[in-house]
Amino acid sequence: MKMKPLILASIVALVPLFAESSSAEPTLWGIYGAHSKHDCPVNNRETAIEVVAASKKDFGPLMAKYGVTAFVDRYHSGLEHTFLWAVETNNPHALGEFSIELGIARWNDLKFVPLHTFEEGVVPAVRALHGLEEPTPEIASVENVSTESSSAEATLWGIYGAHSKHDCPVNNRETAIEIVAASAKDFRPLMAKYGVIA
Repeated sequence: MKMKPLILASIVALVPLFAESSSAEPTLWGIYGAHSKHDCPVNNRETAIEVVAASKKDFGPLMAKYGVTAFVDRYHSGLEHTFLWAVETNNPHALGEFSIELGIARWNDLKFVPLHTFEEGVVPAVRALHGLEEPTPEIASVENVSTESSSAEATLWGIYGAHSKHDCPVNNRETAIEIVAASAKDFRPLMAKYGVIA
């Protein structure tokens, strides 16, 4: 059976769009994992052995094989039995195979999603979508804010947020205005008030 030349030419033209490229610019992705209480390394010795072994493993060759250029950070919530690993990759389609060979797919349900920073991803996008002007910033950045708090050791906490499609700043101009305004706000007084250090 012969293909018509136009169809064949269309298929050939699409091949570069789906070809894996190691020269692609790395992008930020999240590997979200969730497991049962039974499989949790706190409760399961076999899983605990795997976690300890993985902590000593050289990920370099595996990262190179699957196009993961950096681990940005790895966050875990033991009592929720979930984790988020933020990675940079130039081949997000290979994150599944990466997770399988790494071993985390054996005891976790996984999903892979593109991530964006608030300052560099969300704010410029909603400003452009809704034609909002960039506000004059109150401060240049919010880093290493010193607070007058107790001598307690600082701990790392996640603030997880979810919103409806209706309230998403991509779809809702009022929310977009709030996001852009928040991007220029001086958070230092609020952070000091509630003991947020960074």
